[in-house]
Amino acid sequence: MRYYLLSLAAAVVLFAGIRTLQAHCQMPCGIYDDQMRVHMIEESCATIEKAMDEIRKNTAAAKTEGEASLAAMQAVRWIATKEEHAAQIQEIVADYFLTQRIKPDTQNYDKKLELLHGILISAMKCRQTLDSANVQSIRSLLDEFSKLYFGIRSSSLNDDLTKQLGVLPLPSTIVLNLKLDTLVEMVSLPPGVFEMGSWTEGSYEQPHEVALHWFYIGRYEITQAQYQAVMGSNPSNFTGDTHRPVEQVSWYDAVTFCNKLSEQAGLEPCYNLSTWECDFTKKGYRLPTEAEWEYACRAETKTTYYTGDTESDLAQAGWYEGNSGKSTHPVGLKKQNFRGLYDMHGNVFEWCQDWYGEYYYNETPKGEKPGDIVVNPPGPVSGSMRVIRGGSWEFGAKNCRSAYRYNANPGLHYFGIGFRVVRR
Repeated sequence: MRYYLLSLAAAVVLFAGIRTLQAHCQMPCGIYDDQMRVHMIEESCATIEKAMDEIRKNTAAAKTEGEASLAAMQAVRWIATKEEHAAQIQEIVADYFLTQRIKPDTQNYDKKLELLHGILISAMKCRQTLDSANVQSIRSLLDEFSKLYFGIRSSSLNDDLTKQLGVLPLPSTIVLNLKLDTLVEMVSLPPGVFEMGSWTEGSYEQPHEVALHWFYIGRYEITQAQYQAVMGSNPSNFTGDTHRPVEQVSWYDAVTFCNKLSEQAGLEPCYNLSTWECDFTKKGYRLPTEAEWEYACRAETKTTYYTGDTESDLAQAGWYEGNSGKSTHPVGLKKQNFRGLYDMHGNVFEWCQDWYGEYYYNETPKGEKPGDIVVNPPGPVSGSMRVIRGGSWEFGAKNCRSAYRYNANPGLHYFGIGFRVVRR
């Protein structure tokens, strides 16, 4: 039995190692947050379960409405979502726990391998079937593994994690159905501390630590179809496929969209459209702060892009000057980051909530005592330009970096600027 398990571990580690080399370290090397990985598996289980329900429902509707119906298209998207999250579970188990964390000299080594192998098999079955028993199998195996690995059940880890920042956890994903068209899918990001900025571009990207509470962020940039469904118009330059990101929207257009989306969802809007001020205590949709945007983009990485440091790494993640063909592209076609977010690099710049302050990173208020970390920084109190992030289809690789900061007049309508939404 031990020989079998050792052989299994060697094969999985070798396979994971080959994949990691080919993908330039898909799993961030040297960043060990075991509790977070367990929580991410739990989040993926919840998403897979939701996807299975939606696939059944929409497949049944498509039999009546036809293969070209909205239900059929939604079924296809939910199938892709299910497979993505099952693959993410496999990646965490193979590339993180088996490759980096489980060592032969650790206690209960054989049993840990057996449990992780069971999770890999159940995740594979989740990709192949709609049997929710496979999701329950992952949860049960993960609970047993956590008991051996941490000394507590996985269900207890989430409580411990959220106590770090004194906030309650959010569900893994929420989905808002618009009136006539596609889904607005939001991904929950856990609380965390990260180094914002870069050492390569001078003081306006001055690295500094930032702490953030839980928040939801859109898995994709807002599409033309979504904008049309909420606002009744599509101002975009690049038309023909409504799954392209909406562009030629000003900052004012974007926050107006957020308020209307909140109203459709039965949430209290964040923005006062007379003063354009944002009330962060409201639970409605809004634009991300600059700190939230970079935290979401990086997804625990410290590399130039979330896929690596080179331009070829960027090409895996986003549409930019080198591969866009001088236009935007439908969202979600490039590699997602470790949090399951797409198009954080390129396609279109994304409006942020903050006023732009060139030296704000040097002036970011700290805590009450020296060494305290700023929590949820809202940006400068005033300014003339708003922050845009992420680069676009017409900009070079340097302008699509995770840390790259740019700005635009909030009234600008430009075919290289769109947005995505967040909420608490």
